[in-house]
Parts: sequence; C-alpha cells; structure tokens
Amino acid sequence: MKIRYITLSIAFLLAFFYASAQNDSTELPEVNISNNRIESTINASGRTINVLSKKELRALSGQSPNDWLATVSGIDIRQRGPVGVQADIGIRGGSFDQSLVLLNGLKMNDPQTGHHMMNLPITNEAIEQIEVVKGTASRIYGINALTGSVNFVTKVPEQNIVYVNLLGGDFGLYGLQAGVAFHNKNIGQHISVSRIASNGYKPNTDFDINNIFYQATHTTAKSKLNLVGGYTSRNFGASGFYVPNSTEYEMTKTAFGAIQYERKLNNWKFKSQVYLRYNDDEYIYLRDKPDVFRNHHFSHATGAEFHATYTSSMGQTGFGIDLRNEKLASNNLGNRNRNIGGVFAEHRFSLFQQRLNITPGFYVNTYSGNNIAAFPGIDANYAIYKQFHVFASIDKGMRLPTYTDLYYKGPSNIGNADLRAEEALNTEFGIKFNSSTFNVTASVFNRESTNLIDWAKANSTQTWQPLNLNNALFRGLDASVHKSFKGIVQQASIQYTFIDAQFNQPENYTSRYTLTNIKHQVIGTFRFNWYKSLYQTVTLRHINRVTMTDYTLIDSKLYYEFKHVSLYTDVSNILNTYYMEAGYVTMPGRWAKVGIDIRLKY
Repeated sequence: MKIRYITLSIAFLLAFFYASAQNDSTELPEVNISNNRIESTINASGRTINVLSKKELRALSGQSPNDWLATVSGIDIRQRGPVGVQADIGIRGGSFDQSLVLLNGLKMNDPQTGHHMMNLPITNEAIEQIEVVKGTASRIYGINALTGSVNFVTKVPEQNIVYVNLLGGDFGLYGLQAGVAFHNKNIGQHISVSRIASNGYKPNTDFDINNIFYQATHTTAKSKLNLVGGYTSRNFGASGFYVPNSTEYEMTKTAFGAIQYERKLNNWKFKSQVYLRYNDDEYIYLRDKPDVFRNHHFSHATGAEFHATYTSSMGQTGFGIDLRNEKLASNNLGNRNRNIGGVFAEHRFSLFQQRLNITPGFYVNTYSGNNIAAFPGIDANYAIYKQFHVFASIDKGMRLPTYTDLYYKGPSNIGNADLRAEEALNTEFGIKFNSSTFNVTASVFNRESTNLIDWAKANSTQTWQPLNLNNALFRGLDASVHKSFKGIVQQASIQYTFIDAQFNQPENYTSRYTLTNIKHQVIGTFRFNWYKSLYQTVTLRHINRVTMTDYTLIDSKLYYEFKHVSLYTDVSNILNTYYMEAGYVTMPGRWAKVGIDIRLKY
C-alpha cells in the first residue's frame, strides 16, 4: 500500500515536471507571509508553507474555512458538523489540541478545549488569505504551536463595495452574507454579517450559525492602526459528537477584539497589539431533558504583545515579549486561571549574495507559576538558482494540557490534574520549485514527541482519562505539484502526504485517538474554463487512516461570472460516500447548494 501511493506521487511529479519544461519559465510573484516579526516569502522560507488566496477561496467548493482547509495536504480537518458547525484541525498526524489557530497573527486557541479553535468570529468575505505553517512553530508563536499553525488574515477591501450573497440547498439549507466597505482618505472600514442554517441531514443535526465582523484601518506613510472585532454564535444538534446514538445539543458564542499598531522609524519597525477572546460553551446531554446533565463553560483569554524588527547590513533582527492570561469559569471544570509569559528573538542573515538565508531564534515561555520552557530553532533556505530552492529546519515545541484535559468530570470521562506538557522535536528537509506556470514542493519530516496526551483506559469498565501515555515518532513525506495551462483546463494540482506514526505505549491500554491519524492523504484540485466566464473547480480527496475505513470524496463548484453578479452551484460528496471523520458522527451524503453573489462598486 505504501509503495503504491509513493509510486503514484512520484509519477505525478515527473509528469507535471515534464509538461512544465515545455513552457517558458518565469518566476512567480512572491507571496508574503504575515509573520509577527521578520518578514518572509514562501520562496525564502525554510519551512513548508501553504497559502490560500482570496481568489482561490472563492473558486473552491465549500461554505466555510473548514471546507477550504481540507483541500491542503497534511491538514486533517475532522468535522463533527458540516458547513462550519464544528471541526478539529490536526497537522501532520497531530491532535486537535496541538495546532495553533491565529487571526491576523493573534492566538485564537481556547484554554477549555481545542474543539473550539475553529469557532472563528469572522465572515467568509473578510478572509484575505489563509496561511498554513506545517511543522513545529513554537519558535515563532511559543507554547501550543506543537505541530504547526493556521493564520487567517483579514483585510479591508481596497475599493468601496456593497455585496450580498444568497444561498439555498438540500436539507433546508439557507444562507445570507452581506457587507459594505468604504474609504475616506487614509481610513478604511469593512463591516459584514452572515447567517447560515439547516434543518439537518438526519435527526438532531440541525444548526444555525451567525457571524458579524468589523475591521477599520488608519494608514499613513510610516504607521498603520488596525482595529478588528467579531462575534459568532452557533446552535446545533450534536448527535454523536461525543456519545454514540445521542441527542446531545450545544450552543457556543465567541467574541474577539484586537487593536494592532505598527510604526516604522528609520531601520526600525515596531508593532504593538492587544486582544481579547471570549467563549461561552453550553453543552446539554439530552436535548429534550436539559436538566439531566449540562456543562456550561466561560473562557476568557487576554493578551498583549510587543514586537520590534531592526534591519541592518547584518540582516534582520526581531525580538519582543508576549503576555497572556487564560481564565475559565465552569460548573464542571471549576474556576481556573493561569498566566503565560514569553520572550523571543531571532535573526535572519544572508550569505553568498543572498542565496543562502539562515534564521536562528528562540522563544522562552513561563507558565503555571515558575515553570520555564525554551523553544530554540533554526531554518535555512538556499537558492540553487532563482526558481529552485532547498530548505531545512529544526525546532522544539510544546503544548499545555487544556482545562478539559486537567479537570473534566463526566459519566464516561474524567480529567487528570497531574498531566505534564507535551513536547516535540521537529526536523524537516525539502525542495521548492516555482515558475509562472509550475510549482513543486516536496519534503520529508520527522517529529519525535514525548509525554503525548491521549484519552485511554485499561479495560472496558473504566472511564476514559487523559494520560501522558505515549512517546511517538512521526515520519512522513509531504509533496505537492501545481500546474497552470492554457485552454479548458486552467489549473491542476496534486498533493500527497504520507505519515508513519510509531507509538511506544504501555500494553493493556485502549487509546481513543492515537490510531485514527492519517496515514495516506491524496488531494487533487482541477479548475476548468468551459466557456467564456463559465468556470468549474473539482476537488478529489482520498483519506486513509490507520484503523478507520478509507473514503474518497469529490466536491464541485460550477459558477458563471457576470460583471457584478456571480451564479454558482456547489455539490459536496458527489459520490454519496458514507464516512466518519470524528466522534461517532456519520457525515452527510451528497449535498447540493445554489447561490448568487452580487457585488457593486460605488
């Protein structure tokens, strides 16, 4: 099985490479990465980074960031509810608690549980691009970026526009998104609202999701002030989310606000930012009998960061401090509070006429009193020639147990206050080739993890409890090929990820999560231009997990673009595949949607 997947991937690489050799090769425009300190581009980075632009997001099938991220190999989006209801995000075999989600570089992780990290208080239209960093990112962001990070970047539209998007589909699905962006001299503002709801594709899978988002910017030649605020509420039948054949119900409310200020002064660039994230999670075990068992959690995360970057003939130097407080009030988990502090520094220097870029750095965190953890790392990128680069990195990372890991009390699950933090050492080596019509990235990675937390039990009569049960070795291959064409087929991409996870755990323990990670993942995305402004994007995904049944999904979006109006049909799971991604939830079969997108400039 392993040989078959790898052979197919190599064949795709060679075929696309041969096809690209027949075209003129000019370098693609560099894509900038939103780093909190040192500025970088995809080509110059010493890591594997994927960027989904706004144009790509509009062309993809799906109605939520969860759907779009599922088209990136190495990212494991395990949805319990469709259309953005709830999803866990894992990177290269990691658990949903080991990834860090950010909004404009600010941490969105929830101290209660990683299940709420994708409760994003933004509308789809607000997203300018999504940046995925694969591999430990603790040197950049500190604690909890153990396996990687996903950063959602928002931007006020550059033009004055008014837009409305209307959506309808199977299972009583309907949606509305509307917004306006306007500018006055050096001030830009954008406000948008959205609602999407459904009766459910089976009993107790109904949902309604509401979002509101606001962003304002004030820009001068030397400074930029950015104000961001958002709110989302999600009410949904949670059948099988945590208990099989259940009538669970859940309601979440998430609010976020931030102020960011940047200032340039000669060779210096300063950035200050403060933020607040609030989450209200109410879980009901029996929907029709809410008093039988109910959990209600209120989490607050506040933070402040200061960054400085200095550019000289020796390169770029970045350093700063990071302060964060995480509070929780819960009828189950109790009242909790912890402070996390961090200091960080890194320096990028170039050699051999700037063909070799090397960036060493470190992040030191204090947490839970007097505990101290250091995350050193270094990455390097060498341009063999302008379009062809080799890169390598080595980083150390950590993630703290969530409050659910530590203190949960339930009929079949019990927390463990004695848990230790998870740690990992990640190494990676790869190549990048970029031209105007052809892009290849391939890398091998190795992550040695210790004190991994997993919910486990020794026999069927015991309750599930999180334990520092495993030491694990994750080895893998990550490869992608993107090719542009002239004609009906405009773009084609093939992505492949292979993960070999070796766990060293005590015998006689049953594990809940460790053997459900991806082993093989193949993703193909194809974009067609059938006639004038008639386009179609088709995405194929094949997922092979260690102990779960394989499944293949095909999604398609067909759309026609007029000057101010776009009409589209979006069909997910065209093959009507029966599959499960997380919990005990059978995901929906074929689901058709139609929509209209109206945009007017003024």
